[in-house]
Amino acid sequence: MSKAKDKDLYNKAIFGYEHLAFGSISDALKLMFSKNINELEIEKMDLFCVSEIKRLREGTIEIKFFDRMSALGKLEEIARAQNKNSLNDFYKKIENKLSI
Repeated sequence: MSKAKDKDLYNKAIFGYEHLAFGSISDALKLMFSKNINELEIEKMDLFCVSEIKRLREGTIEIKFFDRMSALGKLEEIARAQNKNSLNDFYKKIENKLSI
């Protein structure tokens, strides 16, 4: 993969984890409590944070969400790795300056 594609994938992953961690669940709640909803309305909804939807026999809907804490944990891992890489680059620059 090229560096541009890697960076694009990295940015998409960050966006996805941020959306899972901080995104709204209001559309999922609308879906759960609406009696009459059509396909077009559902297509417009932001259900990114929903991992599973089941319609039960009684006509009720069960909605499972992705784990926000896991998404926050991944964001923390990414931030730590980024800081570590930044520090390593900083130390390498210092070493290069001292060896001149």
